[in-house]
Amino acid sequence: MDTYVEYCYKMDIKLRQKLFRAILITLAVMFGFYSIFVQIFIPVTILWIVLAYYYNRSLNCEYEYILCDNEMSIDRIINKAKRKHITTLNMDHLEACAKAEDDFFKSYEGKKFKTKRFYSAFNNDQVYAMMFNEGSLYTCVYLQANDKLMDALTLRYPHVMRKG
Repeated sequence: MDTYVEYCYKMDIKLRQKLFRAILITLAVMFGFYSIFVQIFIPVTILWIVLAYYYNRSLNCEYEYILCDNEMSIDRIINKAKRKHITTLNMDHLEACAKAEDDFFKSYEGKKFKTKRFYSAFNNDQVYAMMFNEGSLYTCVYLQANDKLMDALTLRYPHVMRKG
């Protein structure tokens, strides 16, 4: 049975990133004003403008999940032009999947696991937790998913889906 589902969402911008962007723009304006009087600040002004421009472009990003058969690929799309591969999850190692609530973690209390987060506050879709077991290494992945993606996961892996 072949499975192919795509899901994409826009990432939210954290307060720290907004402040850094404001500082870059402020420095560009400040050095631009000073370069009127002291010409040596012109290259510095251009540098701050270029840094502010590229940093602002990098904040416009989306995440995309592609579920294709036994793999889920997670990519970051920067400014709708550049795609960066984040990770590939082998769904054969999926041990449990449910809504991200405290009840989900009760069976993993004594075990250590890594946590990866792929969700946004801008998006209203439900956040799910997926626990992957690769030998002695546990990885918990938080991700947002719509009904189409969760239906595909339920059809393909009904034994790991938990109601919640």
